[in-house]
Amino acid sequence: MSTQSLNQKDPGVQMLVRIVACLAVWTATLVTATRILDRDPPGVGIRVGAVALAIAGFLPWIWIASRAIAAQDEFTRRVHFIALSWAFAATAIFVVAADMLVRAHFVDYLSMTSTWMFMGVAWWISLMLTARYYR
Repeated sequence: MSTQSLNQKDPGVQMLVRIVACLAVWTATLVTATRILDRDPPGVGIRVGAVALAIAGFLPWIWIASRAIAAQDEFTRRVHFIALSWAFAATAIFVVAADMLVRAHFVDYLSMTSTWMFMGVAWWISLMLTARYYR
């Protein structure tokens, strides 16, 4: 059986291919938008377009991630939702702590990139810990 026919028949493989494709789109649009904005373009239209490109590239990943979770059995969905709630709480604590550290002049500047990178790592860690706890 060829790989292509396997991909067409196995919904899990199809979902994985979609997730990887959406991550590739997100990465490409984010890198492109970042490079455009790093050049500090003078035109408002170019800056708006770059921001819209980055957001538009992120939306398919959100959609496919939610579809991938929804396609799971009830137990696995529960593990994902608990992990997401812990990641949300950890990110909220991080944001509040970062804000207070900046206001108290302990930290000069904290980029939003750091915040969403923390969010992704928090989600991954909480998913690993939640899955381990419930299994």
